Amino acid sequence: MHRPTAYGVLAAALILGGAAVALSPSQYWRDYFSPSSTGPDGRPLAAGSLVQVFDPGGVECGRFVVVTPGQYGYLHVYGDDPLTPEDEGAVPGDSLRFMVDGSECVEVPAAVWESGDRLQHRVDLYPGSGFFLYGTVRYAGGIAVSGISFTVTGENALAQATSGEDGVFAAGPFAAGTHRVGVTITGETPFRPAVTAFDAAQVLRSVVSGAPIGAPMAVADVTGDGSLTALDAAEILQFVVGRRKVFSGGRLAVAVPESLTIMGSLGETVPRDLSVQAMGDVTGNWRQTAKPARSDAELVRAGTSDGAAWRLHTESPVFSVSAVFQGGSVIPEFPSDWLVESVRSADQVLIAAAGARPLAPGSVVVRSASGEARFVKGSVNEEAALRSSGFPTPAQVALSVSPNPFNPRCTIGFGCPEPAHVRLAVYTVTGQFVRELAAGRRDTGNYSVVWDGRDQSGAPMASGVYLVRLDAGSSRKLARVVLSR
Repeated sequence: MHRPTAYGVLAAALILGGAAVALSPSQYWRDYFSPSSTGPDGRPLAAGSLVQVFDPGGVECGRFVVVTPGQYGYLHVYGDDPLTPEDEGAVPGDSLRFMVDGSECVEVPAAVWESGDRLQHRVDLYPGSGFFLYGTVRYAGGIAVSGISFTVTGENALAQATSGEDGVFAAGPFAAGTHRVGVTITGETPFRPAVTAFDAAQVLRSVVSGAPIGAPMAVADVTGDGSLTALDAAEILQFVVGRRKVFSGGRLAVAVPESLTIMGSLGETVPRDLSVQAMGDVTGNWRQTAKPARSDAELVRAGTSDGAAWRLHTESPVFSVSAVFQGGSVIPEFPSDWLVESVRSADQVLIAAAGARPLAPGSVVVRSASGEARFVKGSVNEEAALRSSGFPTPAQVALSVSPNPFNPRCTIGFGCPEPAHVRLAVYTVTGQFVRELAAGRRDTGNYSVVWDGRDQSGAPMASGVYLVRLDAGSSRKLARVVLSR
């Protein structure tokens, strides 16, 4: 909004003419303030600067001398009292005009007198030398986010801004006219938790199938090479586990779109929201208060002959897994076409894995050689919480074989309802010993061991029917298994 010369003359007279003209306070007022305003020189308001407010008739209805650089307020702005002969100030609907040391200002947002509500209203001041963008920074076009710094650059255009409370920002001034500008996010952002293993899985699925990624290319292409490849998915996983602090493309967040066409006239405030998104967050899932979705996914831990294993059971397709384990040594075990990253920090291990095709139900995803590792927390797909049942307690001594028939190996599972000395062995149907698979004391729980169809010496056995015998304390179980070569 352009300031008529009369306002500059009036303000100069007030400042330079010695004694200031007295205000006419009324019983109607509202307070204005700003924690971040700029003086006529483009720098933060200087201590001692005079901020004045006028109504459309040129009546001064408020003034404030700056104490803290860059800030003013609370500034009483008075409204006209209809019961008095004096004109104390504004009436409802009046556009208020702010001046700093007699120079024109742009108010963001525009200040309009509505009533003497005696409440506080924020109005930031900027030099009146061009036009300003005014709006809200939003994540992926949704939730408003504060503290985001960005730069707007283009031919004859340059401005820096940071979103304040409720995501509100003002950027400028820009020379009157039309500009094609680029927007670059600078500084730190709170978006790191938005990037998950599921984002890596989405990138992989797009690379393998050729289907659209469903997100801006600028967000998915974390390497910045202009194409979408498995390397982008790999860098996202490395970022998730903390192995990578920044993507090779050099950016952590991006404006969507990255370029804008802006147009304005002298003194105008142009409304324009800005959408930002974390690099790698192809699902646009960031939210300030995370509430993990419910999931039917469950990690079931079972003892094995050489430690422990965790199987993932779920009825829904799983394309990504993130999990934290504590204590002991853990080894991720995912399909060969999945991407896997793991990082140890102190006594914890963070594992992140993603694939273009879903895991088979009941797949072993983690093994622990020591058997001392403990599942802490985890998620599958897009932040769906992952549960763990620990060591499920069987009701009785149990024995199972899968698959059956088998070739070349099968998994033999057994369960102990209470601690017991255990021996698991394979025999021919005539009772001839073939191989011992497990022996020793076992705690309460479920265990599994793999038989590769070989005897105790390592020689392959012929096709046929064999007996698996489990002795657990005073209990015995037998199972028939068919080796089909």
